[in-house]
Amino acid sequence: MAIFICSNCSHTEETPDEFIGKKARCLNCQTLGTITEKTKQSPLTPLHTPGPQQPAVLDADEFVTEKPTSNKKYFSRNDRELWFAIILFVLLGGILTAQLVDLDGLKQWEYAIHSPDDSGLDDRLELLGNQGWELVFARRASSSSGAGYEMIFRRPK
Repeated sequence: MAIFICSNCSHTEETPDEFIGKKARCLNCQTLGTITEKTKQSPLTPLHTPGPQQPAVLDADEFVTEKPTSNKKYFSRNDRELWFAIILFVLLGGILTAQLVDLDGLKQWEYAIHSPDDSGLDDRLELLGNQGWELVFARRASSSSGAGYEMIFRRPK
């Protein structure tokens, strides 16, 4: 029996003797290596028992000198779980903080609509502000009687 031992990941596969001296790719990491006689190897037991799959044997004209692209994982499973936990914590923290700070939802409001003319706009805004009214919406409006503003104010009850 012949054996293929990967020099990169130490993956081991037994192969028929007819493949001795041929190049093959590791089934685990795709590193290129040579199939050798089993007796020439160290007395270590194989890491993998032979199965129906054998290493892909290459003919001399199929020999490739460049290394295949690796399937390198940038984050391990533990790293991904850590990042997921951090993102979840930040999102939930933001939602909870927004709900704790949003005290406007607890208040009762009263609303008023005012349409002052251009000439009395400053005085009217000053008066409403001193009474505790907050401007929510304003737009310039024109009518048959002239131009003015439509404004919506609110204040806590």
